[in-house]
Parts: sequence; structure tokens; C-alpha cells
Amino acid sequence: MRLAVFLLLAGCATQIREARAVQPNPVRDLGSSDRLPASVPLFVFVRDSTTYNDPLRAAPGRGAAIRQEADIDFSAGIPRYWQLRNYAQFVVVSRDRLVFHVAVVRRDVRDAATKGWTVWLEDDAGHKLQPEARENAKVDRLLLPWSRYWDEHLNQYMKKRELPGWDAFQGRCDYTFTAPDLMTSQRRALALVMEREGYQMRFAWSFDEGLLVEAQHYGRSKTDIDTGVMVAPSPDTQVAETWDEGHEP
Repeated sequence: MRLAVFLLLAGCATQIREARAVQPNPVRDLGSSDRLPASVPLFVFVRDSTTYNDPLRAAPGRGAAIRQEADIDFSAGIPRYWQLRNYAQFVVVSRDRLVFHVAVVRRDVRDAATKGWTVWLEDDAGHKLQPEARENAKVDRLLLPWSRYWDEHLNQYMKKRELPGWDAFQGRCDYTFTAPDLMTSQRRALALVMEREGYQMRFAWSFDEGLLVEAQHYGRSKTDIDTGVMVAPSPDTQVAETWDEGHEP
């Protein structure tokens, strides 16, 4: 019985993806005429599927030129040579008010819409603050029009235009948090947390008294960069249409 209970609890554990940054406290730029009192942007990169079989890599002994276009199943999910980029950044409006700009990218529009996520702010004292407002909620349909394959002759990965390509959706909005002295020069850390159905994204900032600025985004490795794994959104994608959340076309 104990083993069964343990397995049940383990199966319900929250999956956490965290991006982190160290930077000077942006409140010092409040009132500045040439610097925006903002955090560095943080990204959480995810893939649509961990099991998608890339059909575009040529089998041993076959040149890329003879790969079969019919092997591409556009309904099977977004291939692993695409990463979906989630984003958060905040701006200090006043010592008592912060606005977070966020974007959630998923293949399913229901998962991308920010209304489906529970959001809160954590400070360095362990306090949790609920957002006062969620505004400017929009959804973009992104077209991912490229495949990637290995060219044995050039000995490198190449891109090829694909039709119809794949669709992903980006939900965007602004969250406003207010509290007395929410952001002062004594604040040492903040974390924006977004959670949905046992999946959690954390965007955490630590504030250094010096000039150090360092961001550790989640999920994108040097191998991803070196092998040309593409990112949505990016210049490799196109915004096919945009609508206000709740008013789908």
C-alpha cells in the first residue's frame, strides 16, 4: 500500500522549468531619462514532443537529395528541430507596481492562452502575491515553415522550406502586481511563476549590487545552437494572424 501511495504521489509531482538571471536591481533606473527600469528577459525553451521521430535525416548511405517528402507527417506534432520559446520580463512602474510582459508558446492554442495559467509572484522573503490585473491578452498563430535535415555532401544541417509547415500558438499578456514597497533597493530576488496542469515555468531574478548581468535560460543547449535547432518565435517563423484572447477567428 505504501508503495502504491508513493507511486501515485510521484506521478502527480509538478514538472518545473526554471530560467534564472543575476542583474543590478532595476529600481535604480526608476526616473532615469535614458535607461528603462526593466529586468533582463528570460526564456524557457521547450519542445512539442520528446518522442517525435525526425523523418528528414537521411539513412546511412543515402544522400539528402533523395529523401522522401512524403515521409513528413504534418499532423504528428512539431519536430524536435523546433523549440518553442516562452518569455518573461518585468518593468518597474513605481516602487509599489510591477508589470510583467509574458508569452507562452505551445502547439495547442488552449495551452498557449494565458487565461489557462495560474500565475503568482514570489519575493525573497517567501511571500506570494497574486496579480492585480491581466491585460492586453492576445494570441498569435505562428507558421513554422522549415524542416531541417543532414546533408551528407556538405556535412552539415540544412534547412528546407515546407508546405504547409507546422502551426504553433503564442499567448501574450501583461500581468500587473501591486504592493507597498514591492520593489525597493533592498529587494534581493523575485520569481514569476506560471503553472498549468502540473507543469510549472519559473522566471527568477536575483539582484546584485554590482554590475553583473547574467542570464541562464532554460532548455537551449550549445548543441541546439550548433546544429541549427530553430526557435519559435524568431526570424525563422511568421505571424500568420493575431486576435484578442477569447475572440478566436
